[in-house]
This record gives sequence, C-alpha cells and structure tokens, in this order.
Amino acid sequence: NVVLHELEHLTQDGERRSFNRGKEYYDVKIPSGATSKYVTDYLLSPKEISAHAIGYSDAAKSFSDFENRVRRDLETYASLGKMKKEEIPIVFSAWVDWAKNNLNQKRFRQ
Repeated sequence: NVVLHELEHLTQDGERRSFNRGKEYYDVKIPSGATSKYVTDYLLSPKEISAHAIGYSDAAKSFSDFENRVRRDLETYASLGKMKKEEIPIVFSAWVDWAKNNLNQKRFRQ
C-alpha cells in the first residue's frame, strides 16, 4: 500500500510525470460536509485521493475488497481522532469515485 502510494506521488508532477496525469485524471466527485482539517487538506486533496486509491488497490482481490479495505482504514482514522465518523462516507465516496473512473478497467470487475 505505502510503496504504490508514494510511487503515485512521484509520477504526478515534474520530470517523472506519468502519461495522462492531466485535469481529467484528478477529476473526482467530492461530497460536501467535511470539516476536519486532516480530511479537507489531506484525504480529499486530488493527488492524495489517487495515491490512496492506487495504494489500496494493490492488495485488493476485487472491487468489493478494495471498498472494504478503504472503509476499514477510514474507520481507523476516525478512531484515532484524525477525522469525524460522519466524514467517513464523504472520503469513501470520493476515493471510490476516483477508483471507478481510473482503476476499474485495469484491475477490477464490479
């Protein structure tokens, strides 16, 4: 998870920028309602959304498994006080939306 997450960051900008990393790649539907700084500034930033989704997708055996892994870790973030429990569906929705648009055809069948 961590290695692919960081590799995704390396390919987002500069000399190592990967093909097709334009505006469309980072276009994601982000529901309103998040207020925690950790969520708004980090978990919902477009480059973090793609990096997290790529990272979680590596170990997932199916799209459902991907969703379960994401949900479990978001619940951990909430239990550690990094985000509010009410924000879990917001972040979950954004990450899953990005994954459906960018990973589905590569790794998963829905």
